[in-house]
Amino acid sequence: MATVKFLVLTSLLLSLIAFGCSVPPDALQTLPTITLPLDATPITAKTPALSSKPQLEATPTVTTEPDTSPPTSTPLVPTSFPTRMFVPTLSPEAFKKNLIKLFSTNGGCDFPCWWGVRPSDPMQAAFSLSMTLGEAPHIHKNYSYYSLSLGDFQFRDLSVEFFSDLNGAIQDMTISLTYPSRLSDYIDAFERQLALHSLLERYGKPNEVQLLIKPRSEPNSHIAYDLMLIYDTRGFGVEYWGIVDDEDPIRICSIKMNDHHLYEVRLYTQDLLPVLEERSQFFLSEFRPLDEVTSMSPDDFYQVYSDANYSGCIETSYELWK
Repeated sequence: MATVKFLVLTSLLLSLIAFGCSVPPDALQTLPTITLPLDATPITAKTPALSSKPQLEATPTVTTEPDTSPPTSTPLVPTSFPTRMFVPTLSPEAFKKNLIKLFSTNGGCDFPCWWGVRPSDPMQAAFSLSMTLGEAPHIHKNYSYYSLSLGDFQFRDLSVEFFSDLNGAIQDMTISLTYPSRLSDYIDAFERQLALHSLLERYGKPNEVQLLIKPRSEPNSHIAYDLMLIYDTRGFGVEYWGIVDDEDPIRICSIKMNDHHLYEVRLYTQDLLPVLEERSQFFLSEFRPLDEVTSMSPDDFYQVYSDANYSGCIETSYELWK
């Protein structure tokens, strides 16, 4: 029985060998070709190194000649609005020094210019302030702004906003300074540019002086005032917002940069009619010409408040604002 099985297996083996030898050579060429897809990467077998020791490549020696060419200036900002900007990191002392200089000189120009940047300038002029401020602007299409902390509590005391047209030219600017009396290091610089007496002394009598009083909304709330000086012929306006000193009659005596009654000062370089309407809706009370709600004419207002030492008050009847 074992002999029979051996003979059968032997016969099968010989048949397979004979079949393999009988395949014609050209039959091998008809086998299908495997094609790799376009994004496939063929795997290449790596040939092992003959030696197990690592082969070190010689490092060429590079000789550099000193650069004697004159330095080239790199544009501070690109021609299009950047999404990111590199600015230097300033020490607190350098930052404060730069800000005091900017507030004191305003970049060598008068309102409606701010820190050397004028309406109609390209937006890149606003971006160039980054090198002095040590902070890049926040950019949103045609709107960019700086939000700066001047005090020790990281409160954003100063906002400088720029709005551009479709061509990238600055249309208008809004500068907001909050609670200036807390920032004693800057008070003298604030006085030169934003104080009421400095404004009147430098730019003369406003075209309009508008006053708004917000009556008390709750028993323990303050009565607020909003005083707007409009210089239409010069293209700007300045707003002083705070709380009144006395309430019956309403007396506003402390429009001073170093007085805690003054909450905010804003500079606008735009049409102020929308601003007046917005404030009126916010306070639920309308702006009125100063001479209609006080005994002070625009000329009187200009004469007395252009004196830095004047300590008088603006008085108005509470009944007019109910």
